[in-house]
Amino acid sequence: MKRRVIGCGSAGPKLKILLALTFLSILLSPWLPPALVRASPATLYVPSQYPTIESAVAAASTGDSIIISSGSYAENVVINKSLVLTGAGNSSTFIDGQGIGPGISIVRTTAVAVSGFTIRNPGVYNSSVLVISSFEISLWPAFPCSIQAAIR
Repeated sequence: MKRRVIGCGSAGPKLKILLALTFLSILLSPWLPPALVRASPATLYVPSQYPTIESAVAAASTGDSIIISSGSYAENVVINKSLVLTGAGNSSTFIDGQGIGPGISIVRTTAVAVSGFTIRNPGVYNSSVLVISSFEISLWPAFPCSIQAAIR
């Protein structure tokens, strides 16, 4: 039985076509738009589009903004991506931690901005906003956030 070594010079027609297509795709790739990249961040609205802040955070992509209307939201929001979370104002938009945990937890992410809320009834260690392994966190860029801890 003879062994045959195939080099570039003796490549079959299928291999030549595959190499030509690969080379062509590399040449054209700078002019092809990426298929999975959005041109601009989206703005999501609570409660008109999403019933809860947490559902809007889950639906959001990195870099999106979430606008929350006035009201009281009994939630423990976990943010694990870069987002801008803006309430209608700290005198009219409330996150109630229900005494079971922080109103907002920011976990393993960067570039999160939170403003326009009062966080009440946080629970665990009276921590209204819990930040874990995250940086570039802004808690009051446009409106001050107000934090009300339950005093026992």
